[in-house]
Amino acid sequence: MTPLMASQDATPGAGAGVVVSALPAWDVPAPGGVWSSAVHSLSDEELVSRIGEVEQRIRQARMQQLRLIAEADRRRLHTVCGARSTQVWLQTLLNIDGQDATNRVRIATATTPAAPTDADAAADTTGVDVVALPETGQALADGVIGLEHARVISRCLTRLPEHVRHQAGEVERLLVDNACRQCPRDLEKLADRVRYTLDADGAVADEWAQFESRELHYATARDGMLVIKARLDRETGAKFV
Repeated sequence: MTPLMASQDATPGAGAGVVVSALPAWDVPAPGGVWSSAVHSLSDEELVSRIGEVEQRIRQARMQQLRLIAEADRRRLHTVCGARSTQVWLQTLLNIDGQDATNRVRIATATTPAAPTDADAAADTTGVDVVALPETGQALADGVIGLEHARVISRCLTRLPEHVRHQAGEVERLLVDNACRQCPRDLEKLADRVRYTLDADGAVADEWAQFESRELHYATARDGMLVIKARLDRETGAKFV
């Protein structure tokens, strides 16, 4: 338990040391913060390649962190530290937003071997159903997708109704495959289409909820300009833009 708490003193982003130690020697900052001159000698092609390599290693390091988070959650380490949940403990430990901490805990428990291996839902410490994501975990470990991709996949699968949960594995494989080629925003659009195809009633309920939560506020500023703030449903928003 002690190693998990040791990173509390590392203030510019806990886990940064894991990433740096995985990088080539020329990437490690020299004393005083001066980067190795080898970086400046790279060709354009080498520079592009290195940037991609570093991103992959950062993603792999993130998966290592998720496995540690899942183990901390399994041990209920937050109770030892006097926090009311793993999310609250992690938020303080890493100095991150509450929503970010919740996402990390949720994805950590779903993508690690300790999570359920079938597509059945199990309640996690975030208070929401969590579905096992083995394919997502493997893609994260390989560094081919990022945490935001995993968040989109997790959100889609946890919102599937009970009568189509048996297709969760198939949906996950489809989304992971596309996540390797699409940015998280495009992946989210695909995830919505997949969910609405499998759950027409849920699609109607979502549209109605959006319709009911519409808002429009406007006011005239001191300089005479009209200030507008609006929250529009999907269909109205599409017409607006």
